[in-house]
Amino acid sequence: EISGVVSTDVMVNSFRTIVDRLDVVVIIFIFAAGLLALVILYNLTNISVQERLREIATIKVVGFTDAEVTAYVYRENIFLTAAGILLGIFGGMVLHRIVISIAEVNVVMFGRGIYWWSYLLAVVITVFFAALVSLLVHKRLQKLDVIAALKSVE
Repeated sequence: EISGVVSTDVMVNSFRTIVDRLDVVVIIFIFAAGLLALVILYNLTNISVQERLREIATIKVVGFTDAEVTAYVYRENIFLTAAGILLGIFGGMVLHRIVISIAEVNVVMFGRGIYWWSYLLAVVITVFFAALVSLLVHKRLQKLDVIAALKSVE
């Protein structure tokens, strides 16, 4: 009446192997998500700067410093970053529940809790990429050719 025997050591080792491989996949997803955030935020900022090029050039001509001009553009980035963090946290909670319910099988049950430091790490990574975009945009704003921007026809 016995259909099979499995050692608990074999099952534990098998489970650890699966979890170790999942860790690698999660790290790849985090890296890809970070690059995606970098590209999206940079493109949104680039489009915003391009659309307001004459306005920014006028502000520079009036006498605003590079730091003030950059802060003027950064306000939008700060808002987008904060909105992304808030939506990402709540969306991540929902996505976590969906992924865990799909990934579970009868033999293996994953933990449903998310550690507080995971949220903190997500916020730190997001702020890091936003700061990186801000540095790139600041360099671009410093090199802005004011005369050419004001001469351009809309």
